[in-house]
Amino acid sequence: MKLMKQFMKEESGQAIVEYILSVTLAILVVTIIAESFRTTVLKLWQTMAREISAACPGCPAEQTVRLR
Repeated sequence: MKLMKQFMKEESGQAIVEYILSVTLAILVVTIIAESFRTTVLKLWQTMAREISAACPGCPAEQTVRLR
């Protein structure tokens, strides 16, 4: 019986470690996806802002226009 209690304690510790690793992995994946999405959207907005801010429809866009 003593051996069974010791085994159960070891398994509960493993479950906690697995939970922490799973949460960390989920946060890491969400962060990577959010950052890549953010840079993609910023590049798209910057391109559209350059085209919209051009002096005329046929004029070349200024490269100095930035979002930040």
